[in-house]
Order: sequence, then C-alpha cells, then structure tokens
Amino acid sequence: MIVVAGLFGLFVAPVSGQSRFDGSDDVTWLTSKSQVMDDDVLKQTPPDPPVPPVPSDIFPIVEPDDVALPVSEHVSEDVVWQAGCRDCGPTCGAGVGGHRCFAPGGLCGAQCRHTRVYRTCYLGRLWFDYEMLGWATKSQYAPPLLTTSTDPTDQGILERATTSILAGDETLYDQLQIGGRLTGGWWFHPDKSSGVEIHYFVLDGEDLFYQTESTFSEALLSRPFTNADTGIQDRELSNPNTFSADVRVEVDMEFSGAGALYRTVLQSGCHHRIDIVGGYRYLRLHEQLHVNEDIVRETGLFRSGNRFDRFRSESEFHGGELGLVGRWQKGYWSLELVGKGAIGASRRNILINGASTLVDIDGNATAYEAGVLAQPSNIGNYNDDEFAFTSELGVSLQYDLTCQLRASVGYTFLYWSDVSRALDHVSLTIDPDLIPPPGGTAANTFEWVTDDFWAQGLTAGFEYQF
Repeated sequence: MIVVAGLFGLFVAPVSGQSRFDGSDDVTWLTSKSQVMDDDVLKQTPPDPPVPPVPSDIFPIVEPDDVALPVSEHVSEDVVWQAGCRDCGPTCGAGVGGHRCFAPGGLCGAQCRHTRVYRTCYLGRLWFDYEMLGWATKSQYAPPLLTTSTDPTDQGILERATTSILAGDETLYDQLQIGGRLTGGWWFHPDKSSGVEIHYFVLDGEDLFYQTESTFSEALLSRPFTNADTGIQDRELSNPNTFSADVRVEVDMEFSGAGALYRTVLQSGCHHRIDIVGGYRYLRLHEQLHVNEDIVRETGLFRSGNRFDRFRSESEFHGGELGLVGRWQKGYWSLELVGKGAIGASRRNILINGASTLVDIDGNATAYEAGVLAQPSNIGNYNDDEFAFTSELGVSLQYDLTCQLRASVGYTFLYWSDVSRALDHVSLTIDPDLIPPPGGTAANTFEWVTDDFWAQGLTAGFEYQF
C-alpha cells in the first residue's frame, strides 16, 4: 500500500504543479484561455431572446402566498408595462403615454394588482364605457290640439268660459329624460399613447299621448283652430248629440348621435395627461306630431270616416370633429374634462301629410289628401341642407374601484346650431272649407322654420378596461 501511494503521489505532483500561477504572465494566459473557451460556447449556444427593459419605478406586487406566473414571449410587453405598481415614487418615469404602470386611464398613483398579468396582448387593450343619461333638451311649444266644454254652447272653442284644453298648450322636452351612451375603444400600444374610440348615444324625449272617446250624448270633443277667412276662433267636431268620435294625439321626440375618433397623447405628466381627439361626428333629431280621429255621424254629408294629420321632422348632422380630453388623477380619484367641436352640414327634412276617408249614407268611401291641420297648401316632403356646427363640453369625477373598473358621475352640454322641428311647422290658422269634403282656398302654406338645439344634463356610469 505504501508503495502504491508513493507512486500515485509522484504521478499527481507534476500535473497539479501546472495549475498554479504566481505571476502576471500566468494570469494573462489563463484569461485568454478562458475567453477562447467562452467564445466557443457562445458560438454553439443560440442567444436568448431580448427582454424589454423594466422602468426603475415599477414594482410588481406579489403577495407572500402567491406564486409568480411565468411571462410568455407573447404577453411580455403588456406584463412589463401593466403588471402593476405600488406607487410612483419620487419620479414619474413617464414615456409618451404617461406613467407606464397604468390603471384604466394610465396615470400615476394607481394601486394596480398583479392579476393584470392575465391580460392578453390584444384583448387587454380594449375598453368599454357605459353611461346613463339624465338630459333635458331645448323645449318645444305644443299648441292646443284637443278641447272640450262643459257648456255645449261653447263648443270647445278657445277663449270661451267653459272650454278647457285636453291636449296641447304646453311646453315639452324641458324635463330630464333617460337615455344611454356606450363608448368603446382600442389602444394601439400597451402604454395607451394612442388609439381609436367609437360612441353611440340615444335619448328618448318626453312624449305627449292623449286618447279620448266621446259617444252620443256625452261630453263633446273639438279640435280648435283660427278661421283664416274671419280671423276668429273656430273648431272641428263638437256636437255629441249627432256623432261620436275617438281622438288620439301623439307627440314624440328622439335624439341620438354617434362618432368615431382617433385619440393620441398631446402632453402628459406624473398626475395628468391631455389627449387630442379628431374624427367624425353624427347627430340625429327626430320629432313627430300625429293626430288621428275616427268619426261616426247620424246626419250630414257623410256618416263615418277617419282623418289624420302628421307632421314629422328629421335633422341630421354630418361633420368633422376636433377636441381635447384632459385627466388629472390623485390616488384612486380623477377629474376628466372634455371639450370638442365639429363643423359640417345639417340635412333637414319636414314631412307634412294628412288624409281623410269618408263614407256616405250609401256606403261609398271617398279618400281625400287632407286632414284638418294638414291641407293641400302645406302637405309635402321638404328637404334642405345648411352649414352647421356642434360643440360638446363635459366634466366628470371618477373613482377607480379596481385596476380595471372605474365609476364616474358628470355633466355634459351638447349644442347644435341648425335644426328644423316638427311643432314649429304646425299652424292653427286654416281655412275650414278645406277640411274634407273640401270647398275653400289655401290658407296655411309651408315656410321653413329653423332653430338651434341643445341637450344638457347628468351622466353616471362605469368604464371597464380589459
């Protein structure tokens, strides 16, 4: 054994002596040899995929009991920028879109949770916003359309002692009405520096609906007007002893709009960002008056019949829009201001239509293209285009419920410079001889009436960022 150990020592000693280095030449030789070996390895090993740099002020939140999730190469960009942060710290670290660890809206101070790593690269850039609207609009006056009198000798004629108005003679649309606005968008980049958004809103305005029936020997019904020949108050219908009538009066309004906008950051800081938006704006205002009466008579030129008057208006705006959207955030709270304006054209359409179908004592029906307020002199379909502009101002107070969900309450004012409205084209001055069966001359001819229009009121809703 001693001999074997001695022989082993003689063999190992020279080899181990070669690995020692005592001078600078030995160090240089070892370094160069190591470099050659490293270069050989690098040539044989493919390089790792590049990893985007992480800003110094981002601190992903991972709870002690949580397991960190691997980052795939397909979602690494979104994870890096949107995994979350505890706080901005002394510096903002803003890029072109503001702070990188965006909550919905992308400002500093957001307590984003680590669950944001579940976002996908493309779906994670979508967002939706729904708001309930409580808006009032510029009012319209509805003239007296249906009357009655407790004293039959007053015949429902306006300005007589016992005459009362059943429908009309009131201001419409100036009360808050309920509507909704839906907005959706998609960011081109994970930092939300630019993107597109589309929106649609609808407001169902205050409606006037009245329906009543007068049978033989009951309370009378009248449709009042001013006699164009004499200038005094007059009426159609009225005598319950000789006929029965079923009269329906409907007035309705609908205001809606849509738009498609490109949005990009104009200026940003640690606690604010200002975006510029531009694109297409569409508005539509629809209004209608419809009066319908069914008549049964005991005497006269006809024994039964139906009449109706319809006044319908539709105004549409098409134009290009430009504006600013600014948001200032402090912790979970933020304040947003919106200012936009558009120029384009208003396309206005007025449809006046009326008809009567009367059945004589022999059962023969005759149709006439006239009602009571819609007569041959003003019946028609009228169209016009005019230059117009719109503007919108809005303010909202917002609160981040989670990193993806935000609640908001606010106020919006929307202005439109040029519209035509249905009730503005209703004239109560008519020639009673033109009420079918006709026999008089034209009195109420058509003339364009234009006005501006506005809508304003409260908003409340939620925004969700995928």
